[in-house]
Amino acid sequence: FYQCFKLKLVTIFSSITVIRKDLFYDCYKLSQIIIPSSVTTIEEGAFNECSSLTQIIIPYRVISIGKKAFYDCSSLTKVEISPSVTFIGESAFQYCSSLEEVEIPFATFLNENAFEPVTKIIRI
Repeated sequence: FYQCFKLKLVTIFSSITVIRKDLFYDCYKLSQIIIPSSVTTIEEGAFNECSSLTQIIIPYRVISIGKKAFYDCSSLTKVEISPSVTFIGESAFQYCSSLEEVEIPFATFLNENAFEPVTKIIRI
């Protein structure tokens, strides 16, 4: 779906366990994505530059969010990260300029610039 410019809504099948590298890269009209609880990994750049995406709920089984997974999702205002996430890659949510606050599980390892320029990161 790389640069699929008309794509607006995606529901991922419940049999999917990994959202692959750059799968939805630059799908700039994508505004809604439903990630099933079967997913355990969101790889590098999976939603990079999906500038119409407004919110994302990371389901319970996800343990890893890769480098630049949601990089430059400039309309993203809400992110819910489940306690199962133990790793968030470098620049994973960097330049999500509409994202002001995010709650992250206390045990999650954050790489450099994971949420830059988010002003409030709350450990839960």
